[in-house]
Amino acid sequence: SGDVALVGGEGHPPLLAFLATASNSEPTPARSVVRVSSSNGDRFSAARTVSPPGQWATGVAAAMGPGGPIVTWLGGPNPPFSALSPGAAVYAALGAPAGNQLGAVEVSPAEHVQSAVPLHTENGDRWIIAWSGLTQFLSPQSAGRSVVRVTTCSTGCG
Repeated sequence: SGDVALVGGEGHPPLLAFLATASNSEPTPARSVVRVSSSNGDRFSAARTVSPPGQWATGVAAAMGPGGPIVTWLGGPNPPFSALSPGAAVYAALGAPAGNQLGAVEVSPAEHVQSAVPLHTENGDRWIIAWSGLTQFLSPQSAGRSVVRVTTCSTGCG
């Protein structure tokens, strides 16, 4: 579906995160899902889905920190940039130091988020996730001001 993020370093193997077309076993309305695969020598492992079942996904981003990777994306029950409520929210999945076990958590309100980026900071050893979007109850099709929000977390963002 287009979005790809590749991160590595900090003593961890490379991690590939990408959007994929949802399989027929995915509940509707999902049309795209976030999948991840980690490097194992000269190959990557079989990809596994980390986004919640039955939700749309877009805007994949990733970063690496000493505790492992983080993958963020925009998701929700309605298609991206839909005027339907709830709008898209930011989701994050943190990798464990061993095995890159990723579990998704919602880190923002469902407010028609338009983009998000993660960053690890050594000052305080924490994750910073920033996103822009429209305030809740404002349609993506209406003219209005975007808001920028930031959250931080050390473990278990959400």
